[in-house]
Amino acid sequence: MAYSYVVNNSQELIVLSCSGDVEFAELNNGLGLLSRQPEFNGVKKVLTELAGDSFLRASSTEIERHARKISAVLKKNPLQIAFVAQNDLSYGLFRMFAAYIEYEKINVFRTKQEACDWLQVLEPVG
Repeated sequence: MAYSYVVNNSQELIVLSCSGDVEFAELNNGLGLLSRQPEFNGVKKVLTELAGDSFLRASSTEIERHARKISAVLKKNPLQIAFVAQNDLSYGLFRMFAAYIEYEKINVFRTKQEACDWLQVLEPVG
């Protein structure tokens, strides 16, 4: 998995863009590393986007395990989280993840613009 991120402090937003085959553990580890970066302070919204040809790879057991971890983190540090996945498999896996978390401020979208509208941010660069 290759990823890049952009922090937009004025919108309290971080945009994480992933490409290639994305393992769920890698995605969560990457988010964990980012959350410890100084520029992450003040971030209240997260937009995670998979490139069009990328696939999220995870079993339902992995998704449930990572959802429990993220759920515990969100109780301490509430964030609004949007996932963008264009292919059906990744979209469905992100929806499963969102359901396991049982957190009202998480949603899954097909386009970056839909995610930005829901997050109430201008479309960021990145």
